[in-house]
Amino acid sequence: MLVASLVTITSIVTAIFASNSAWAGQPRLWALLFFSELPLAALAARQLYRDGRLRAWLRPSGGDITLGVLTAVALIVGSWAARALITPNQSPRQAWLARLYLQMGDPKILEQVAWVPAAVISIAIFDELIWRGWVQSRLTIRWGPRWGVGMTALLFTFQALPTCVTLADPVAGKNPLLLLTALVAGLVWGYLTAVTGRLVPAMISHATFVYFTVMQFRPGL
Repeated sequence: MLVASLVTITSIVTAIFASNSAWAGQPRLWALLFFSELPLAALAARQLYRDGRLRAWLRPSGGDITLGVLTAVALIVGSWAARALITPNQSPRQAWLARLYLQMGDPKILEQVAWVPAAVISIAIFDELIWRGWVQSRLTIRWGPRWGVGMTALLFTFQALPTCVTLADPVAGKNPLLLLTALVAGLVWGYLTAVTGRLVPAMISHATFVYFTVMQFRPGL
């Protein structure tokens, strides 16, 4: 549980800083996320290498792109459907969505900074190496596959807890959007990793979902 605790606490601290309004809409937000996750990803890769599992986790296979993209599309469509239910038009809860996208930044501005799209994709890949490769594998060894996936998804969700407050709206109240997204996506990527026995499909899914959510598809508010 030491690894899970270390990753969760570090991620919570990062979430507190990254969701502060002082960083809203700025490319440096993505630099903060990148450089805060890089050391954890390096530690995860080093430990998995020492355990003799890194090559197996990162081994590509036919169908990885299809599986990754299809699950990402399912998550994108599901997030749109959930937004329609949770933040319907003319509802004060639309402010949750506006606050979230304000924090991430205008994609037209982000795309003008050459390194930002690469950073967005890299962060997603780091996440999978850290959470599904390192944390989930440790919890699975101790508790079994079902509990390993579930506990990792809960910790992955727990790291987003500060954003309920930092991305809150005075009228709509605490903002649960990132929390709910982390829970559903964490379960999907955890299950995908457990079933395939590799990280590549989840990495593709995570990177595709984050890239298109942040850089491409924005709902009208």
